[in-house]
Amino acid sequence: MSSGSRISTGSSNHKVDKEVLCDCELPSRIRTSKTKDNTGKKFRVCPNSLKPGKKCKFWEWIDEEPENMKPIAEDTLSDVADYLIQVLEDVTSVREEVK
Repeated sequence: MSSGSRISTGSSNHKVDKEVLCDCELPSRIRTSKTKDNTGKKFRVCPNSLKPGKKCKFWEWIDEEPENMKPIAEDTLSDVADYLIQVLEDVTSVREEVK
């Protein structure tokens, strides 16, 4: 999750995500897994999930990708391709001038 503005932190074990609501329409809580297979992985859960008698079963993993690993939009790739084509044409033109 890259936007710190959407998450207000309480203690390091209790973070609130005001943009992602649970099935109770409450801001979900962000927790960190301590299990062997998923140590350190973040997940969202209903704030009522540990209260006796509550029925909300909202729970989901948070897929976090490093900023440098975010997918590039197709239109951005197209812009880069167009730019590279122009650079190659310029290099070809300069080579012709040099000859």
